[in-house]
Amino acid sequence: MTPDRRVSRFRADRLPAPLHLARSFLTAHYLRPTEKLRIAWGLARLGRVREDAEDIPFVDWLARHRQTPGTVRRFWGLVLTSALNEVPERIGLRYARKVFLDGFLRHRRGFEVELPSVPLGRLYGEELRDWLERHGIRARIQPVDTGPSHAAGPLILDTARTPRADLLVMGAWSRSRLAQMVLGGTTRHLFMHGDLPMLVAH
Repeated sequence: MTPDRRVSRFRADRLPAPLHLARSFLTAHYLRPTEKLRIAWGLARLGRVREDAEDIPFVDWLARHRQTPGTVRRFWGLVLTSALNEVPERIGLRYARKVFLDGFLRHRRGFEVELPSVPLGRLYGEELRDWLERHGIRARIQPVDTGPSHAAGPLILDTARTPRADLLVMGAWSRSRLAQMVLGGTTRHLFMHGDLPMLVAH
């Protein structure tokens, strides 16, 4: 919805991917025709990026491929914020590529976002523990607080070591690799200092 209260809705047609969202994209009123052409060209170029390409900051990739501040704000950033809760300046090319390829170019339902109807504390608390136990996994839910330092890496390792966990399962790289190197991060800390078996979703 734009300030004039006009609404653009993304709906999939019966066409196969990547054409299933073409009509919704072409009729989006908040994008000018020139911006739509620029975005379409960017999506086409992104589709040609190899999976093992250098993981540069996505905002740099966008600049190299002629995306304007307007297209970044009204399309690329909008999608990434809703999918990853991050802005293009803090996301690497590989994560952004996965969002747009899976969400727009490969799968008819990849763009859909489902919202939980119960509080996350319940969803990732008792309900998750009960589901795991029904599948033969003994789980103990233990909330932790990183405190003012927000240093999650050391806290995760300390928690997993007492009692010693058999396996640490985690997601990785919420920042670009460059940001991880410069600013540090949970994934980098666990890779460098972890002494437990880890299953990492990349």
